[in-house]
Amino acid sequence: MSNPFSAWVYNNDAHTRPSPTLGALPSSGSTSTDFMTFYFTSLNTTILNCTLTAPNGQPYLYVTTDPSVPGYSVFKTADGRSVALVEWNQRSAQVEIRGILHKQQASQYMRLSPDRRFRIMTLAGQEYAWVPRDNTICMYKVNSSNAACLAKLSREQGNFRLDVSPSVMQNGLLTPAVLGAVLLQSGRRIDSD
Repeated sequence: MSNPFSAWVYNNDAHTRPSPTLGALPSSGSTSTDFMTFYFTSLNTTILNCTLTAPNGQPYLYVTTDPSVPGYSVFKTADGRSVALVEWNQRSAQVEIRGILHKQQASQYMRLSPDRRFRIMTLAGQEYAWVPRDNTICMYKVNSSNAACLAKLSREQGNFRLDVSPSVMQNGLLTPAVLGAVLLQSGRRIDSD
């Protein structure tokens, strides 16, 4: 199965049909001024070779997929430390975040909902739903009394934009959210058979 979330960014038609989850979750509305904005820039063909820039415009992370070793995408900090890894194979992918997430199937980390309309990211016993809405994908905490959008992925002027709430930063969810965004936009298969 292909990634059902990879197509939304390429549709610029303002008259697309509404998301099937419209009304099921609170509106993502406009991004709060408290949100921090990161950009996936310098895309070398895909998001699998890019620079994630911080709100101050400085490189925060580099995502590289070496053509000589195409089975691996490495996430490195600006000072060169590896913090996450995606191991690609023809049938699926495995993911790992140093010190946060032990190596596991990407389909376990970002599993499809039973109705196949969104993905659920599981991290340290918490679940976060990545839900497509209009021209964005919002990340919500599952089973939370505060169903606010914690992170919002969108496309802006040929780059991907990731807006994250203060709670994402405070709870150490930035790298997991970045990994989730890259998986969603990789164009690669992440579900096993």
